[in-house]
Amino acid sequence: MAKLEKGYTKIDDEILENMAITKLNGTQFRIILLVWRCTYGWQKKEHEMSLGYLSKAAGIHKQQVKKEIDKLIKEGVLIVTQESTYTKPRTIGFNKKYIQSTNTTTVSKLTDPTVSKLTDPTVSELAYQNKDINKQYKYNAVFDYYLTLDLVKHRSYSNAMKTSMKKAEKELSIDAEQMKRMLKRHKEKVISSAKSKYPVKARPLHVFFGQKKVGSSNLICSDYL
Repeated sequence: MAKLEKGYTKIDDEILENMAITKLNGTQFRIILLVWRCTYGWQKKEHEMSLGYLSKAAGIHKQQVKKEIDKLIKEGVLIVTQESTYTKPRTIGFNKKYIQSTNTTTVSKLTDPTVSKLTDPTVSELAYQNKDINKQYKYNAVFDYYLTLDLVKHRSYSNAMKTSMKKAEKELSIDAEQMKRMLKRHKEKVISSAKSKYPVKARPLHVFFGQKKVGSSNLICSDYL
């Protein structure tokens, strides 16, 4: 266990309580954690942060970081206090006013415009919503991991990817961690066979999990179980 003497980040309980019921995808939440680390962790309200730094620190493709941080800024979760220049990245901070203006009994619509408001939630209602949120995190987490492998460049997460992962999950009885291991094995096979007579082609995420092998009823990803 890490010792607090090595350093810690102090965050208001109000922020943690409200962010716990704010619906974010995996990439958005990781970005916010890094912003907190570089601001509250250093007793600051804002800090210079480049897309390159956030991409490397979070282990997420730069294009995906840009897409999600732009969304967080648009929704007012993060604020830009100073735009980037030729020599400096832009300065970013967490917007406490976003938390203060958000009723603690509502769920943010950052990722799902159909999310209902919690007025007086029962345990079962909360469990249902947590289950839905966990599903969203699960598939986004696999997508984020795929981007780190640098197989095929994907501009953004799509419904086709989600559908393919659901299909593989059902047919092969696999979970998100197994999906990641299968993708890692696929990357290793692509590298090891690169100079062979029959090199293995890197597959897009939706193809890897959603399509069947030629002349077979088995999914392409089944070879990497």
